[in-house]
Amino acid sequence: FDVAYTSPTRGTLELGWEGPMVVDGADHELSGYPRMDNPFASVGFDDTRYEISDGDYSLTLDFSTDQRDVAAPEDAWLAARAELMGVLASVFGALSSE
Repeated sequence: FDVAYTSPTRGTLELGWEGPMVVDGADHELSGYPRMDNPFASVGFDDTRYEISDGDYSLTLDFSTDQRDVAAPEDAWLAARAELMGVLASVFGALSSE
């Protein structure tokens, strides 16, 4: 099964079950390069573990074990907890006055 499409901006795209993907006459690899590669994460093509971080906050997703880990500076957790407690106090305060 092969498909060819002529893009008005990219030229002809050809691909199929067998053989390379060809864009405007040039072969393009479909594997062997990072899935993500940027300042926050570098994830290999077949990796199942994603570690994303800006240096202070981080998120780790492990799709092979269905695990998720989140980390943030202690003061960020305290601020989020204080905000949540304020919201809950407002909600329960309004409910108790009814």
